[in-house]
Amino acid sequence: MPARSCRLRGGWAMQFTLGRVTRDHGDIDCLTWADGADALARELIRLGYAEVAGPPPGSQRDFARDGLESGFTLIDRNHSLTAQSDQQSAAHVAR
Repeated sequence: MPARSCRLRGGWAMQFTLGRVTRDHGDIDCLTWADGADALARELIRLGYAEVAGPPPGSQRDFARDGLESGFTLIDRNHSLTAQSDQQSAAHVAR
């Protein structure tokens, strides 16, 4: 991925792969570089989005505008989830 890019994930990614819309979605889920998260946040806020509470900001950043939520899961440059995300996933699985 280029430095300032993101990739679709979740429901919309599946529908894109299928080539058709199978149901409505109330959000958009993406993957993006962790080291670009602050710049992404600044740009989205400049465009009228508000950052909303969600998972810890070290693992995901969530934004909303006009009733649409957009979540950006953060990955590091070796294409893995950030260390904080990995720890949260392990804790969730252990429950």
